[in-house]
Amino acid sequence: MLKWQLDGTKIQGNNMSIFFTKIKDPKERLHKINEVISNKQLACKIFAAFSHSYHGFTTTIRLLTRGKESYNINEQVPLLLWEPQSRANQDVLRMEIKL
Repeated sequence: MLKWQLDGTKIQGNNMSIFFTKIKDPKERLHKINEVISNKQLACKIFAAFSHSYHGFTTTIRLLTRGKESYNINEQVPLLLWEPQSRANQDVLRMEIKL
C-alpha cells in the first residue's frame, strides 16, 4: 500500500513543497519496515509525477545525472522546487513585454 501511495502521488498545481512532503512520509515508512527505495527509484517516481509540460526539464536532469555512480535526489530537489517559480517569472516577463 505504501508503494502504491508513493506511485500515486502527483504534483497538484505547481506546489512542489507539498508534493515532496507527500512523498516523504511513505518513503520513510517503507524504510522503517526495511523496504528501501533507492535514490534512482525515487527519482523515477518523482519525474513520473510531473506533467507533460515538464518533460524537457526532467529529461535534462536525467541526462546530467546519467552514469553517476552515486545518485542523490537531494541534489536535484532545489532545482525541482525552483522550476515552477522560474516558469511563473518567465510568464510575467512575457506579459510585460507584450504590454
